[in-house]
Amino acid sequence: MSQVKDAVSNLDAGFGCAQSVFVAYAPQIGLDRETALKISAPFGGGIGGLGRTCGAVTGAVMVIGYLYGRTDPDDQAGKEKNNQLVQELIEALETRNGSTLCRELLHGYNISDPEERECARQEGLFESACQKMVQDSAQILGELLARWERV
Repeated sequence: MSQVKDAVSNLDAGFGCAQSVFVAYAPQIGLDRETALKISAPFGGGIGGLGRTCGAVTGAVMVIGYLYGRTDPDDQAGKEKNNQLVQELIEALETRNGSTLCRELLHGYNISDPEERECARQEGLFESACQKMVQDSAQILGELLARWERV
């Protein structure tokens, strides 16, 4: 699955977790790379560095929204399909990783604090936990999309 490799390569190049996943799927959803990078930029570090929902998760959720999000407020079936995909993604990620919260994945470090961010960096958490979440998010998203496209 080329999106998984692309997502990890994006992270290795220095992009955030949300950017890494979202940009890997940009060609599939018809967005250019620069636009996808800008849209997903504020979601890194658990949304603006606050340690909340992991950026890799939000990047994947944005892809689902772009593909299946409703544009008609009366489209209840679209809303349910979108929600079901997001729920399946998050359940699978929680099963694999124990959490989808950035701060929990980074062993409680508050990465908005420079000292704590440096501790997380010294422990190699950005290379281990972040890389695993980016890889898992891109992979699970691809599997979900492949299954839903056949439905």
